[in-house]
Amino acid sequence: MPDIDKILQELLGDRRLRESATFTSRTYSDQPIIQTGKQLRERMDRNREGRPPLSSLPRTDYTPDERTFPREPVPRQQQMSFDRMPSVAREQQLAHENIPERYYRLRELAGAQPNAAASSWRGALAYGTRSANRLFYEQARLMEDFEDDFEFHGTYSQYFPTYSSMTLTQLRGYFSWRTRVRAGEMPEAPLSFAFLHVYELLCGVGTVPGEQGLADLMTFRDAFGKTDAAAGSTFGSYLRRWIRDYVVYHNLDPALLTERSGGQQEQVLTLLQAEEDALRKGGLERKQGALPAHNTPTDEALLTALNECSSYQPCGARLFKDHPDELRTVACETFRALVTHCSRRRKTDFVEGLYGSPTADVYTMFSSAVFYESEPHADCVVHLTPTETFTCRNGRWRQHLLCSASGRSSELGTIMHAVDARLRARLNYAYPLKDRPVAAYVEKIIDKAIDELLAAQAEAERRRITIDFSQLAGIRAAAAVTQEALLTDEEREALPTEQEREDSGSASGDSPLDPPRAESVRSERDQREESPDALPESAFALTTAERVVLHALITGAATPTNPEGQMLSLVIDSINEKLFDVVGDAVIEYEGDDPVLVEDYLEDVREILGA
Repeated sequence: MPDIDKILQELLGDRRLRESATFTSRTYSDQPIIQTGKQLRERMDRNREGRPPLSSLPRTDYTPDERTFPREPVPRQQQMSFDRMPSVAREQQLAHENIPERYYRLRELAGAQPNAAASSWRGALAYGTRSANRLFYEQARLMEDFEDDFEFHGTYSQYFPTYSSMTLTQLRGYFSWRTRVRAGEMPEAPLSFAFLHVYELLCGVGTVPGEQGLADLMTFRDAFGKTDAAAGSTFGSYLRRWIRDYVVYHNLDPALLTERSGGQQEQVLTLLQAEEDALRKGGLERKQGALPAHNTPTDEALLTALNECSSYQPCGARLFKDHPDELRTVACETFRALVTHCSRRRKTDFVEGLYGSPTADVYTMFSSAVFYESEPHADCVVHLTPTETFTCRNGRWRQHLLCSASGRSSELGTIMHAVDARLRARLNYAYPLKDRPVAAYVEKIIDKAIDELLAAQAEAERRRITIDFSQLAGIRAAAAVTQEALLTDEEREALPTEQEREDSGSASGDSPLDPPRAESVRSERDQREESPDALPESAFALTTAERVVLHALITGAATPTNPEGQMLSLVIDSINEKLFDVVGDAVIEYEGDDPVLVEDYLEDVREILGA
């Protein structure tokens, strides 16, 4: 039986089958899905002779009450005393005692239908068309505010359950259960009870159609799923589609849906947008016309779309973990090249050839549910997602999709597999991938994309410049010696003295790259050798306050808050500005409120100070 249930769910979930005349024109309630040979022969005889089978001939010994609510068959133990009566028989006996008047009116509605069966109320509209849905709706409206208090322990299992398919005991059990559900409880119940309650909510019975109705559907779905996980799974598969239809039917905000819809369609939209960009770059246009709304996807978004729409998923392969940038670049460039190739040599664009053209199919709202419209739906257009739109014209719904395909593309999968395999071979990757047959022009396109990638990497490596800051001190010293050797006696005499350079640097803030720097550095080193505790006086035109702050940061001493009567923040800004041309960055930064010397530039500062 689990296999049969699975087959039935697949049949009922098929969109083309749901929209066929068989499922759109009839409502199946108590007709068995699988019948025995005897049942089939009996049904054929009934259709041929136009009379009911012997098993359904009317009884002639009904009491007046039983003509409306016939007694249900009970075991032979019914002849025993009431105290010793089995639970099923006792339940049926209690159900027929003190029957609320509303149940009589419920049965009168069924009996008033023009094609109601003459033999029994349980045969009323068993295989009806729209009339069966209308009867259910009228009965649901009649019982909308009804409450009962009956202890029910029986079972009820029915495809497309309705009130007309239930015995009196089951009816009383259902309405008693519904009373508790509306009070905030969720007692265990047959799965058919849950479907019947959902039919009521879809028809707007017991709720306010719109956002309140959607909230009630979602709340009931979540609560019922917790009572029975197995039943909740089957129940949830139907509810997902009906809740989605409910949002469309009442034109609610799609953001109210808790479950994402149209995942692959949205990925196809990303491919179409990337395709449009590639065509525009090549001076071409889409054969289906421009997209209504366009966003340029990044390479990361394009690769994700290729991965989700392809039967071979490159993002899950080993190469992507080790070389993600290379795989992304080759895959995206291959896609763009194929787009241009197909636009020039095919009647359809590349993405359309993979997933088909846009569709507009007839759509049945709340298929596989008992649903009735008291009034025809007004004409409307509902955009559920960027890739899915619904239209209603004269009461007929249509679903407009971005493409007709509903699965991953094997053709795109072959291309993505070839990209992965050929890139591994060119990179001499340790884990090669076995080639699959692919068109020669596709191989050329992939190889060209790989060649361009490797050439770009080689050029980037050639242009890469590495600066070794540890060699700066030697370069400065060599430059100073060379400069001094080239000076004439007159030029040496014209140079300012050490004191003049210091005073000039302090007053004017000369750049630390001035030519006299070499002499200053040598002078500071000589002073350090004579007096290790003395600070250099003119290192790179640093003022006394700046040298005090740097010395404190190097030695780990407390940083003065007001060095030489100046604000500490201004002194630090001046230090960073003067040393920027030397190290190419700020040498002091803040950790909270405290200045800290950047550890990477510690040796450079020591060299500058001669420490």
